[in-house]
Amino acid sequence: IGDVRAVEPLIKTLEVDLNSAAAEALGKIGDERAIKPLIKALECDYDFLRHSAAEALGVFGNECAVEPLIKALKAELDVDAKWINCNGKWGRVASWEGAGGESAARALGRIGDKRALEPLVEALEVIDKIGLVRRYGEWRPGKGHGLFTAAVEALMELGDVRAVGPLGSALESDNLW
Repeated sequence: IGDVRAVEPLIKTLEVDLNSAAAEALGKIGDERAIKPLIKALECDYDFLRHSAAEALGVFGNECAVEPLIKALKAELDVDAKWINCNGKWGRVASWEGAGGESAARALGRIGDKRALEPLVEALEVIDKIGLVRRYGEWRPGKGHGLFTAAVEALMELGDVRAVGPLGSALESDNLW
């Protein structure tokens, strides 16, 4: 579907059925009428829809999506971290099952707005403090998490020299446990 005539029906499908495929299609079409409904979809409980909406907003590259994407990224970082004993080692763990934060970070990098710098650095710091994350049913090192990778890539895309120090610290730190 690449025809602008499909935009209104896709928006309706997005809003009524919470359909992630509609969000993807709207991103591919690139019609600005889809921006507000996609921003609204970032607040949905359905993870795949948040992911698709953030990806689509990144394609648009519209600066009006920056603050909602930052909010989506911060919501993903608001996790319930706790200490556990895993194979004789104590570490902090968090459960991030969704990809909404990853997509928000990538979209912020694509848009390239400097307002994203501090929230992306915060994402690196939060992940560095967490020893393991539970993702799709498996425990993984925090730095192996897609959100860490997406935040690093987004900071590199921003091209802001203020990101050099936090990037270096995040990439050199071995504070997984």
